[in-house]
Amino acid sequence: KITNSKKVLEKVCKVPLISYESIVGEMDEAPIGGKLNVLLFGQIKPYKGVEVLLEALKDEYLQQNTVITIVGKCNDQSYLNQITDKIKTLHNVSFQNRFIELSELKKIVKDIHLLVLPMDIKSSLNSSAAMMAFSLRRTVICPNIGTVQEYYGQNYMYTYDYQTIEEHVDQIKKSIRAAIDDLNNKVSEVLALGIGLGLTAGVILGAIELGLDAAATLLAAAGAGADLTMLLYGVSGIQGKLDACE
Repeated sequence: KITNSKKVLEKVCKVPLISYESIVGEMDEAPIGGKLNVLLFGQIKPYKGVEVLLEALKDEYLQQNTVITIVGKCNDQSYLNQITDKIKTLHNVSFQNRFIELSELKKIVKDIHLLVLPMDIKSSLNSSAAMMAFSLRRTVICPNIGTVQEYYGQNYMYTYDYQTIEEHVDQIKKSIRAAIDDLNNKVSEVLALGIGLGLTAGVILGAIELGLDAAATLLAAAGAGADLTMLLYGVSGIQGKLDACE
């Protein structure tokens, strides 16, 4: 509490965090399988910590197991030069220095597993990008800023604390590695489930490529005796595939 004064507290009200779901609309869950696809979007400014992320990505394991997309407008030419020079040394990072509309962001996010928000905790309390990430049905890698602390439970986020830039770089590395492990574990779970239902690896991996919701639906249908070949190669859309098999 800032104060214990009843008189003051009677004049204070808390405004809940907003959700962008009403303007985002329907979104599929994050895909599973492949390399970890990570997105950083929004206006590019020093407090967003892009250079900290790039420093972490020098890690050879992360370079081999991640695909990083950075999309956002940077109006500071000096800072832009700094980050573009770093990006040139990293083969797994793509950067588009431009503003994007929500419609394009939704298209990009379809192939994204999570968003990374390596913000400077000394100058950041809230993040609209984090709120947008959750509205897009994606989780985040983010320091324990005020925004993420407002959400109930944090086991679905990759949050961390740090004191120095070196600690920040290290925490980003650890968080991305944890996300890679979780992605690999999810693939293993789906494979084990599918094999237990008597499916071939090829069919299971086809389901995985369609995404988490798709894999769950297809495997459930397989358990009910549906023809997975028809499900995978029927009309587009999971419901359409199921309808085609009835």
